[in-house]
Amino acid sequence: MVSKLYIDLDSTLVINPLETYVRPRLYSRVSRLLGISEEELSRLLGSYHLKFASAGDIRSYDWDYLLEEILRDHGIDKSVLDDLSFENLLREGCSNTVVLDDAPMVLQRLKDRGYRLVLATNGLWKYQECVLKESGLLPYFHSVITPDKAGCLKSSRRFYEYDGDLNDSASVGDNLVFDIYYPKSYGMVTILVKRPWNVGSRYAEAIGINPNDIRPDYVVTDLRSLPELLEKI
Repeated sequence: MVSKLYIDLDSTLVINPLETYVRPRLYSRVSRLLGISEEELSRLLGSYHLKFASAGDIRSYDWDYLLEEILRDHGIDKSVLDDLSFENLLREGCSNTVVLDDAPMVLQRLKDRGYRLVLATNGLWKYQECVLKESGLLPYFHSVITPDKAGCLKSSRRFYEYDGDLNDSASVGDNLVFDIYYPKSYGMVTILVKRPWNVGSRYAEAIGINPNDIRPDYVVTDLRSLPELLEKI
C-alpha cells in the first residue's frame, strides 16, 4: 500500500516560465553575444546540462552557472549581461506559471485521503520558489526536496531519504530517468505522467540506458486520474 508520494514539479504539475518566458529572452541576448543562433545556444546549454546531470552534479540544474561556464569558455565575462539572468527573469515572469490538470484539486484529494505529499524536484530552490508560490501549490506538500537541500539529484537514493525511509513510497513524474528509472531501482512504485513533450530519453542516452528498457509500474496521461489509480495499488 502506498502512503507517501514523491511528486515532480516541472511538466508534471506546472509549466515553468523558465521554458516559456525566460529562455526566449535570455537566448536572444546571449546568442548575439556569442555570434551563434539561438538554436545553437540551446544545444550548447543542453550539452553542458547533460554532462553535469549524467555525473549526478547538482550544478546541472543551476542554469545561471551553466550559462557562466559557456560565456567563460568563449572568453566573455558574465558582467556584460548586467543583471540579466535566469533567476532574475524568472522572478520577473513568474506570473506566467501554468498549472496543469487541476493540480490543486488533485493534491487536495490526495491529502484528504491521507497521503504524505513530498515535492521532489531537480530544480534548485532559487528557481522553484516563486513557481510554487505563484501556482498556489506549496501548502499542499508536507515537505519540499530540491538538490540544494538534499545535496544530490533525484538519481541518488539519498535524495528521497531526505524525507525519511522509502517504505510504501511512490514516485510520480514525467521524466523516465529521474522519476521512473532511479526511484524504481530503490524499490519505489513508479507512476509516469506521460506528456507529449517528454524529454526523459535524452537523459537515458546520456547515462547509457536504453529508454525503451525503462518501464514504469503505471502510466497516467492526466493527473486527475491519479487518486483513483492509487486506490487500486
